Amino acid sequence: MVQFKKLGWQNVILEVPWEWEITTESGGRRGAYFRMDDPSQSRMEVKWEPIDKRTVPLTLILDNMVEKLKKDKRELRKAKIVARGSSKICGHTGSYIIWQDGMRALATSWYCDDTKRLFMIQFFYKPENEKVEMELFEKLLRTIICHTDEEMVPWTALDVQFEIPKDLYLDSRKLLVGRANMFFSAKDQDLLVDWYGFATGLLEKHGSLRKWFESRPAKDVSKALKAKLPPPKEGEGFLEYRSAEKSILGGQALVIGKVWYVSDLNKIFSVFMKGKSKDTEELFGRIVSSFRKVSPMAPR
Repeated sequence: MVQFKKLGWQNVILEVPWEWEITTESGGRRGAYFRMDDPSQSRMEVKWEPIDKRTVPLTLILDNMVEKLKKDKRELRKAKIVARGSSKICGHTGSYIIWQDGMRALATSWYCDDTKRLFMIQFFYKPENEKVEMELFEKLLRTIICHTDEEMVPWTALDVQFEIPKDLYLDSRKLLVGRANMFFSAKDQDLLVDWYGFATGLLEKHGSLRKWFESRPAKDVSKALKAKLPPPKEGEGFLEYRSAEKSILGGQALVIGKVWYVSDLNKIFSVFMKGKSKDTEELFGRIVSSFRKVSPMAPR
């Protein structure tokens, strides 16, 4: 039986097979792209761009996509569309095509009125496994969430998942096996998320969580948030920061942060938020408490 996991990235939520991983990604508030691979091949691409109102037929968007592939990639110059029809994703009606050139791909496109985003997904498979693969793709489509009434949305990076307000967009990131850094922003809020692997080695080298953090990471946080960090409240395996700073445009901005060690994951997490809204502290608490290791979903 195939195990699945919940994956969230760039305000798109879906359930994918356990062995699939995001291997390529780009974009932010002006559009996003990510690709998922299994251990042997590319499996699925997700792309969206903000559009106030869709004016081009979805069928034309899909046809143009295939023509662009044929033009840009020499090995796909003989690609042809072999089937087309309509699809249903998260309450929206879309269009799909199946195109092939050795491998097969099912591409579907739809417009989300709720978030004003135009979506394109491609699912890659081998023709000899078509029946099983189509069943899998139909399952994936049923799990896609492109809009939600929930205030918080999940993000999945490497083996970690956490939740943040859906109006925060990813501005920059650096995702490595031993280190992750993600910076999010909205109108009145900035969020900096970091984690460091091989934590026991870092703690042994520096002697304590505070000494390690103040050796360099604290300076990186101050630079990213343009804020001076106060002395922390120190506890068993954690540091907490809280200060209020005058904003350049008037008023005060709250800077709040937590650094903590998780022995089960052998990681040190660092989360800092700067915001002018009155609910900054409450949101920060919800973000910090949401961090967890990605795990297989229970069978349904």
